Amino acid sequence: HDQSQPVSEIDWAKDDKIISGSHDRSAFIYKRTGNNSWQKMLVNIDIKLSILCVKWAPSAKKFGLGASCSSLAIGFFNVETNCWTISTRDKLCKSPIISLSFHPSSNIVAIGSSDNSVKIVLAVSKALKINSLKNQHQDKNYQGPFANVDNLFEVLFSIEDIGGWVNHLSFELNGSFLLVLPHTNHFKIYDIVDNGGKVGTKEMDIKWNGLPFLNGYISDKGILYAGGYDKKVAVFNRSGRNFIIT
Repeated sequence: HDQSQPVSEIDWAKDDKIISGSHDRSAFIYKRTGNNSWQKMLVNIDIKLSILCVKWAPSAKKFGLGASCSSLAIGFFNVETNCWTISTRDKLCKSPIISLSFHPSSNIVAIGSSDNSVKIVLAVSKALKINSLKNQHQDKNYQGPFANVDNLFEVLFSIEDIGGWVNHLSFELNGSFLLVLPHTNHFKIYDIVDNGGKVGTKEMDIKWNGLPFLNGYISDKGILYAGGYDKKVAVFNRSGRNFIIT
């Protein structure tokens, strides 16, 4: 067995890389090779407690993981040492980080915690841009919001109490909206604006007459799909500044 305790999450990158994070504090990356087999690589990691969530950035050049010790790690491939490594920031939240989502730019990441908080954090550093790892973590084709930011782990936006622990976070494909699904019968959508590398937001608070959602996303057509404890998928259509269930 690669990991000795339960695997908390896996994620598949667009270039055929899979990452897994485990309660045993380990993370592995599996890369498809030319003969249709998989090459396993151990991530050089130093996390004190269980890994609870892990996601690839849309660029597939880096990943993020959240831990029960409230640490956020941004991982990237170090071409000098020929291995995957991480940069870590501790205590961004008061409690475990249980959900995260990368913005389409791959430069910012939203994190959600069991302390009911949500934060948007920078996931790129100036140091990486000027050393031998230059552009290894960047998506050169991306030209949208937050394309030019560089202060790793700076908190751009924070909500200290969203009403419940954060089951799921998801950015819309064009990066304009952040969907937040807390463990309540309300969910939030934030209109994300790049204000000179800072985050400006407008909040939509939508009541749901059912049980909490566990997963969801907003399509490129502005349709919100979400499912959870009600054992069905709910569909919401955008109507101006609101989303209406169909």
